[in-house]
Amino acid sequence: METVYLIMPGKISNSFADIIKIATENYQLIIIKTIEDLPDLKNKKIIFAIELDECGFNVPLLEILLKLRKRGHDSLLGSRAVIVIQSSNELFTKNTAQKVIFLANQMGCRFPGHPVVEATYNLNNFLTRQKTFNLSLVEIYQKQSIELINKLMLEKLTLVNSLKIPVLHSSSFKTSNTLMLWRVIWDNLTAENLKELHVENGTIVDCRGCSYKTCIHYSEERSCFYGGIIVEV
Repeated sequence: METVYLIMPGKISNSFADIIKIATENYQLIIIKTIEDLPDLKNKKIIFAIELDECGFNVPLLEILLKLRKRGHDSLLGSRAVIVIQSSNELFTKNTAQKVIFLANQMGCRFPGHPVVEATYNLNNFLTRQKTFNLSLVEIYQKQSIELINKLMLEKLTLVNSLKIPVLHSSSFKTSNTLMLWRVIWDNLTAENLKELHVENGTIVDCRGCSYKTCIHYSEERSCFYGGIIVEV
């Protein structure tokens, strides 16, 4: 059975503990609660299980992140992680998850796509998914958490030896700072199959920002007040 490191600091409610227990029951856990429990976390699979207080804080979590940062910018090098986060109100989950991902990523940790399951007060953020699944809000919360942790544990990475990179742009080298930055990046790439495409030689222009009613009127006619290549093809 593969081991996963469960970082679950601070005061944890019974409801949150139950969710984490169900989602991780098929895996061997090493539970980290405080900075005293903090092992070497390089090249590990990690679950951040975070419960926020009424003000949106989890102080022991911040202490753990600070200690990891003091170990060096590579203290999570080679590790992969996901986040299950719960709040006692409707706020703070997204903002906190973003900060954790940003800080952990700076220390070398990688996150998969859609790496967070959020649960707000009364689980109201799962109401939209309830329209798809014939399940209670708690069951949807459990399902999402199980799927996220399975994605972390069952992920199989494959090394791509020959990259194929298409680059699309419609800018001018004389005026585009972004395109100038891309050229700097290109000069430092070793990919052999790299193709740059200039879309319509700059004839696709940005939206001019018509009023809502004007835009609706022309869109119903499959047209645009300013015309151009988009409505001509």
